[in-house]
Amino acid sequence: IKFDNVSHGEMVRTPIFWVMYAMFVMMAAGGLMAAASLAPIAKDFKVAGVEVSLIGITLPALTFALTIDRVLNGVTRPFFGWVSDKIGRENTMVIAFMIEGAGILALGMFAHIPMAFVLLTGLVFFAWGEIYSLFPATCGDTFGSKYAATNAGLLYTAKGTASLMLPAFLAIQTATGSWQNVFYLASGMAFIAGFLALFLFEALGLLFEIARIVRFVGIITPAIELEHPVDDVVEEVAVMRHEDDVAGIFLEVVLQP
Repeated sequence: IKFDNVSHGEMVRTPIFWVMYAMFVMMAAGGLMAAASLAPIAKDFKVAGVEVSLIGITLPALTFALTIDRVLNGVTRPFFGWVSDKIGRENTMVIAFMIEGAGILALGMFAHIPMAFVLLTGLVFFAWGEIYSLFPATCGDTFGSKYAATNAGLLYTAKGTASLMLPAFLAIQTATGSWQNVFYLASGMAFIAGFLALFLFEALGLLFEIARIVRFVGIITPAIELEHPVDDVVEEVAVMRHEDDVAGIFLEVVLQP
């Protein structure tokens, strides 16, 4: 049962929105760090001016990385959008977020090799840019299309929240004199976002769908039996109707093994 009228005020009162927001922040932070610090990273690893030849083109590693990164960061948005239409938003998020985490981790290990620097920064930007297609689509899927623009805009403020982490990244680099801990932190956040998409996001989405049943208008039968809607996750939902139109919902059996 779906409803197409979840406003931003209702949305921010749901746990699933804040899980989505946290995932967006964690994924955006790593990508913003790479975008803002690519030149200093290249210089610190002493690869910025080293020439790299790839597909018949020879350029300094930093210039090559900046060029490839912008192209892949654009291509990834329709690509992962298409993938998510085929296999689902959450599954696509898990794949992309894990690639991002592995890419950042590998960048910290092999950035001193010019060719690896170019290829791995491309991978990081490829796995990062998909957030700008997956999250708005997931927001629309979850909260409906009537207020989709407002809801997606509110979710997009997570990018601004993520940008507030950049000074912390730079402070860590300054304090330690190395980018390694910054890479570990950014990679760890991407992996956490992937695990949230894999284990928590879908379960919360299911509970939210069930809760929307209470939007029925009129006299509601005291109990509605749902015959295993999603692999026996929920077996029974009780809905009670009051004269003041306030409905209460009670989960009899939730997330049983």
